[in-house]
Amino acid sequence: MKIVQIGCNNGDDEIYKIINTQHVDFALLVDANPFVIEDLAKVRYKSFNNVKIECHLISNDVTKKFFYIPHFEGHKYSQHSSLSKEHIINHGHKLEDSKSFLMKPISIEKLFESNNLNIIDYLYIDCEGEDFNIINSVDFEKFNIKKITFEHAHIPNRDENYPFILNKLKNYGYEIDSIILGNVTLIKNVNCLYK
Repeated sequence: MKIVQIGCNNGDDEIYKIINTQHVDFALLVDANPFVIEDLAKVRYKSFNNVKIECHLISNDVTKKFFYIPHFEGHKYSQHSSLSKEHIINHGHKLEDSKSFLMKPISIEKLFESNNLNIIDYLYIDCEGEDFNIINSVDFEKFNIKKITFEHAHIPNRDENYPFILNKLKNYGYEIDSIILGNVTLIKNVNCLYK
């Protein structure tokens, strides 16, 4: 099994449980927060040889962007870190307590290609409002992704973009498997034309 997680925070999540309990050939964990990455590598995934951890900001628009970490001095590992100032404010954080980092993003296509990933068994995305943009930029004819989970709760222009992305995924053979809290999981139909 090959897994890609984009937005892994402290790693106390479903992907860690899967890696711990199932046969996983390769897992790529990506987060834009460098403090999270360091902790994941030195603590949570220290003894896993099948896990690769990378610090990247994922965006189809690869011009430099500011990435914000709320309440930076007290807690550098915030799960609300985001490209969006509004997202931080909407979660009750003060912008003046946040720290911004100018980062050069890479596209999801480049991320997959640089790790030789054409077939992915599970793509898990939790990027605090960027999930829609990331999924919308995937070339589903080029990459065979069998299962996708993403956070739909913070999609910008949700009333328009959420049905749009679900319809796009349906057109590529995906069916909704579950909707739990703010996440939706879709599985590709095995008889789908795009393999």
